[in-house]
Amino acid sequence: MNRQQRLLLSRVSRSFDLSIRLLPKALQAPVAIGYLLARATDTVADTSALPLAERQALLDLMKQAIHTPMDGSEQHLQLQIHGLTQALAAQQTNPHERALMQALPECLALLHTLSEADLASVRTVLGHITQGQQQDMTLFGRGPEQLVALQTETDLDRYTWLVAGCVGEFWTELCGRHLPSYALLPQDEMMHIGRQYGMGLQRLNIIRDMGADLADGRCYWPQESLALAGLAPEWLAEAARWPDEAPPDQSAAEPFKF
Repeated sequence: MNRQQRLLLSRVSRSFDLSIRLLPKALQAPVAIGYLLARATDTVADTSALPLAERQALLDLMKQAIHTPMDGSEQHLQLQIHGLTQALAAQQTNPHERALMQALPECLALLHTLSEADLASVRTVLGHITQGQQQDMTLFGRGPEQLVALQTETDLDRYTWLVAGCVGEFWTELCGRHLPSYALLPQDEMMHIGRQYGMGLQRLNIIRDMGADLADGRCYWPQESLALAGLAPEWLAEAARWPDEAPPDQSAAEPFKF
């Protein structure tokens, strides 16, 4: 990583900046730049203080900017993004998230310091991640007033691949490109392992964040799987509201009667 990339990363995520120094040098820039932009798009998607339509519009602009070549055509996009991100930065209580939004134009410029192959990899993984974020906003954008759940295990697999499995593939692709002797297994097998590892980590995140997600109207456990266990999203949400005692309405917990 060059000095500009290091400084920007340290401003928005000191812990990741320290961790990335342990990576082989060839991996540092594409991983750091991909991370910064994924963090930025995630911040946009999660800032519920802004109306859903505004977040969706800004995410669309960011996707366009990420995939636009540095030939002068990106300048109009960057002007639009600058105004919106400054407004978004003002909504952030976390200083790191605020710094990231303010630095977004710098993050986008860093894309074009990468080699052509690494730039293509970063664009591909960010395309998948932002698609997952857009689907998430569309499905769960109503907020806590309406509980919504994924329908099937296929839906859950697709979601975990879009937001995390593709990241495992991204890391594995970079290792195959820059560290050709990094693994004993064939690259296609390593790509499968990377994908499954990322998807598994995202399922752990779902378990960890389940209470907060349910309170926000989000249920990532598919309805078809809950039904097989005699459960429903509403019962999970009620249990999350009363973690240390039985819910006040015991009739909600009766699917376990035999």
